Amino acid sequence: MIPEAEDASTDYSANPAEQIPEPEATVNPADDAADSSRPSEPSEPPLPLFDELEKRISLALTDWFKNSLIPSPQGNGQKAQVVEPSDHEATAQPSESSEAKAEESSESVVETAETSESVSEPSAEMNDAEGEAAPELNEADAEATVPETEPPPEVTEAFEPEASAASEVAPPEAIRETEAETGEVETGASLGPPKTKAAIKALTQSLSDTAVSKQPAVVAAVGRFFNFDALGTNLRTETLAGITTFITMAYILVVNPDILSQAIFVNQSGDLFGQLVVATGISAAIATLTMGVVAKYPIALAPGMGLNAFFAFSVVIGLGIDWRIALAAILIEGLIFIALTLTNVRAHIIKAIPESLKRATAAGIGLFIAYIALSGNPEFGGAGLIIASDATKTTLGDLSQPPTLMALFGILVSSAFLARRVKGALLWGILATALLGWILGITPWPEGIVGLPFWPGNLLGQAFVGMGQIGTVGVANFLAVLFVFLFVDLFDTIGSLSGVGIQAGFIKKSGELPRANQALLADAVGTTAGAVLGTSTVTSYIESASGIAEGGRSGFTAVVTALCFALSIFFIPLLSAIPGYATAPALLMVGVMMMGSVAEIRWSDPAESIPCFLTILLMPLTFSIAEGLAVGFIAYPLIKTFQGKAHEVNAAMWILAVIFLTRFVLMGLGIA
Repeated sequence: MIPEAEDASTDYSANPAEQIPEPEATVNPADDAADSSRPSEPSEPPLPLFDELEKRISLALTDWFKNSLIPSPQGNGQKAQVVEPSDHEATAQPSESSEAKAEESSESVVETAETSESVSEPSAEMNDAEGEAAPELNEADAEATVPETEPPPEVTEAFEPEASAASEVAPPEAIRETEAETGEVETGASLGPPKTKAAIKALTQSLSDTAVSKQPAVVAAVGRFFNFDALGTNLRTETLAGITTFITMAYILVVNPDILSQAIFVNQSGDLFGQLVVATGISAAIATLTMGVVAKYPIALAPGMGLNAFFAFSVVIGLGIDWRIALAAILIEGLIFIALTLTNVRAHIIKAIPESLKRATAAGIGLFIAYIALSGNPEFGGAGLIIASDATKTTLGDLSQPPTLMALFGILVSSAFLARRVKGALLWGILATALLGWILGITPWPEGIVGLPFWPGNLLGQAFVGMGQIGTVGVANFLAVLFVFLFVDLFDTIGSLSGVGIQAGFIKKSGELPRANQALLADAVGTTAGAVLGTSTVTSYIESASGIAEGGRSGFTAVVTALCFALSIFFIPLLSAIPGYATAPALLMVGVMMMGSVAEIRWSDPAESIPCFLTILLMPLTFSIAEGLAVGFIAYPLIKTFQGKAHEVNAAMWILAVIFLTRFVLMGLGIA
């Protein structure tokens, strides 16, 4: 009788009556050779990131399979276990299939039987088929022959195979052969258990963290603050997007002072033009920086077009109200907006707008800015593709005009860049068109690059002076002006945020804009700062969509735009030389992109299709985002009521509809 064996793999060819020597752990020669040869490999130069990742994963997986994984002795469908071999136990080698397990078991029994008289000859049928029962042995012999299947205490779970075929793990020898031939570790099913994927993920994250740690500290900090990884963006893309937004908005640095200087002056019209440029640039920088850092949206702000014209021609020139009092109305408007923002009133208004009207707003804004771009006066460098006509209201422009031809060239170039998915397509289109216009003499070259700005000493703080003069114009007139500023700015901002948010994917399915209060606060702060500096209402700009089209997704885009505005007061000679026909193609391409939102509107439902169509149509035709929204807000609850679905309209929409309808009635009566 053979004494109780400590390991089934021990050789008992000697006399079984003799004392059995202490068994040594079985070592796979191939493993030993591979391990011993690894340190002797010549040192290699540092690998690129992806090659280093590939090599480290390969080495880690080889060691992991070699030292940690052992197939389950219970068979398929059981948990494989990790065995820490003791001094008296051999390290088991993983097998490739259950047939190999049966063969190894049979060979072990045969080898043991040759040294024992009481052990019967193993059946030859052992190797014929997988899963057949082993030959019957007596109890004592079985104890001496078959190794214990109960793992020692240090055994831990490694993984649970999902299926028997998928749970078979390639042996280390096969992995090393693959590495030697291809330098790679096979992926997919050959990697076996889910823990392998976890190991790869951990290694990948480790190397990613290593790569990030090699970045300059400032760049890494910026990426973490603006959450570049989660948004799928990077510093270069955000910077390019910010510059693109600024270029498409740069006209405001010249146009806004040109409009306001006709109403804001000391001695004669235009004498404060330089100071108004500085006020425009600084107020835009403050508001846009607040948007980027606080709200973390790629949306730029500046004194609003339309609002500046209302300020100059309707309030100051038309009503004869002193420009200082008009600035006081802007200041009070900004303070009211701050209060409405802190009390969540403005955020609730945005949330109350139906999803279909938000998408219609985006499309309407797209048409609006495309119309603005194409209808610029060619005599002042505009595109001139759409011009006024007494017979047909509008008509095609004069194609013999050089600015119009340059605009067509810019459209073709920008379209080609977008079609080829060139990074910075809109920015390159603007620069290429402007440069060609300068070379051909269509537009004069910049008179300079840098110029010293004018300090706005005659504008700074004049709003506070105006607050002390409100009594001179009457409280009723002042409140009427204040209401118009509040109304137009509120819904211009809501329309711009909704439209740009839809294009960038910021609007949730529930219709909510995340961090809406912070975004609206940036608008309110900008308006307040602008009034103190001496300019009209600051609002969100639809041209922000051009930067978003270039890949801008974080607040860093707005930060770059803000820095450009701050620096622009030193580069007015250069920026003022970029003609309107150069920026028109970029705005047209933005309009194309924003029109895609109409696909989400349910055109088969009259309660959605009619209000949405009116909103889209009237924004460009009335030259006002607010007027288009007003008509849509009135039509939506009314048509829902006609359908017998008035209960589907929230209370906020009914309130807004009544407010808009009242305003139109007052306008019809000549009161508002």
